[in-house]
Amino acid sequence: MATAEASSTQPESVPPARLLDADSVVAHIAANPSLTRLDGCGIPLGGEGLARLARAISETRPPLCVLSLSNCQGVNVGTAAIAEAIGSSQMHQLHTLDLMGNGIGKRGALAIVAALPSLPKLTHLGLGWNENIKGAPAHALAQFAIEARLDSFCGLPLAALRRGQLPPMPPPRPGLRRPFFGPDEELHLQGHGCGPAGAIVVAGIIPQLRGLRAISMHYQCLGDEGALIVAKAAANYPSRMEFVMLSRNDISQAAQPKIAAMFPHLDTDHLRMNDGGTC
Repeated sequence: MATAEASSTQPESVPPARLLDADSVVAHIAANPSLTRLDGCGIPLGGEGLARLARAISETRPPLCVLSLSNCQGVNVGTAAIAEAIGSSQMHQLHTLDLMGNGIGKRGALAIVAALPSLPKLTHLGLGWNENIKGAPAHALAQFAIEARLDSFCGLPLAALRRGQLPPMPPPRPGLRRPFFGPDEELHLQGHGCGPAGAIVVAGIIPQLRGLRAISMHYQCLGDEGALIVAKAAANYPSRMEFVMLSRNDISQAAQPKIAAMFPHLDTDHLRMNDGGTC
């Protein structure tokens, strides 16, 4: 159940509001013009509900620091409206924006790109599991993530990666057939749904990491575009990769030979692209 928190100036005895639908979210914003945090994750607002929420934000202009609207069935029209509202409402304190899993495509992505320059304190931008963000909008979002030095982008721990800190490897599952490496030897990024935008950012970080022997970016909705970007960065690494995992990324039969050609020294046990289904 999603909740919203008003500013800390309110009495501590006031419990968070229970937000169940667009009516309750809009009413809560109207009743709390000093709202600093809004968590509507998982509320099935749809495009129309997000558009109503966007109007409420534009009219009330709450000083939001955190806006979480992941998995709200938002589609392009709703997420575009939210982005436009954020961009026009001078949300200079907003540091976390999460729009993960909302069916964002070109229109919504371009609206987000347009809004980002008005968010000077943004450090966390959640856009994972929006597999239709690709092409020019993906490149623009990635460029912003790089230039703004975001701490987190599409769930990827960018601040840690820039410091050379690799995410911990999950414990090995019984019967799992794959080589294993030391904690500082494998870049393991799984299940963020980061798409091509995340791939671009990671590809820029890979050359800065030292001592890599393996790269795993599976279940990331990379598609052909993102998979080729990551593969090229891995293939150009100063030392030869011993294991590259790109499974569950919807890589087409046409793109797989192109990736394989970048790693002629790896067999199918050490270069994985098509096992484990799709994203």
